Amino acid sequence: MAPECRTRTSIVFFSFVSSLIWSCSLVPGVYGPAVGEATGICASTVAPNGYKCQEFNVRTEDGYILTMHRIPEGRNGDGGAAAGGQPVLLQHGLLVDGTTWVLNSPEESLAYVLADAGYDVWIANTRGTRWSRRHSTLDPSSPAYWRWSWDELAMYELPATVGFVYQKTGKKVDYVGHSMVAYRDGVPSKFDFGRRDANLRQYGQERPRRTTCRHIRRVPALPQLRRPGLSLRLDIQFVPEFAHVDFIIGVSAKTVVYDQILAFFRRLG
Repeated sequence: MAPECRTRTSIVFFSFVSSLIWSCSLVPGVYGPAVGEATGICASTVAPNGYKCQEFNVRTEDGYILTMHRIPEGRNGDGGAAAGGQPVLLQHGLLVDGTTWVLNSPEESLAYVLADAGYDVWIANTRGTRWSRRHSTLDPSSPAYWRWSWDELAMYELPATVGFVYQKTGKKVDYVGHSMVAYRDGVPSKFDFGRRDANLRQYGQERPRRTTCRHIRRVPALPQLRRPGLSLRLDIQFVPEFAHVDFIIGVSAKTVVYDQILAFFRRLG
């Protein structure tokens, strides 16, 4: 059973077109054991740069088996999980996977920057990506495996990954997300199939329904979100001169974006 959201959570979300769907209700998920030896991103990218790296399996309520990667401490072996460091969950954007957070040098990749700043870094990999292409009953070659959209990511994956990090650390989770969620007229909305007949079949109307996010204001406001038992803070970063991927691989991203993220987290304490 995933834990209830009882502690303060802070979110940073940035994108070329800022967008967010957030559900704080942690739906029950099944949390698998850690993968034995470091493989995938750990072996190919993180460990060669001098960082410890761990891999875990997380199963969502709708049966998708995800791989999560953890960088528990900085390159020098200090800070991080062993020292009670704050956990931070990094969620990649559309058409990529968690590797995007570690593509640049340690001085220019957010995952490494956070780890070296003393944070306990967790990297999510969305269903269907290279590291998370498994399901409890469905085969990835089956069309049924791919019958999902952004709605399912918010409904099942986010609660499963946030809940897993909370379960492992017992601490509030800071969250950084890039891209991937739909906005329509400045309001979070469900996936648009691009065809009236498809939208009619799915939603009973020609345009996708707006997502119910009563506590999220229109972009670019930076609201404080509140729910019973939760103090939730949201920071949306919009950088006009940045293209979509500049937020994650731009050589100036550390100065323009990552330093602001660290400042935001530190203000929260």
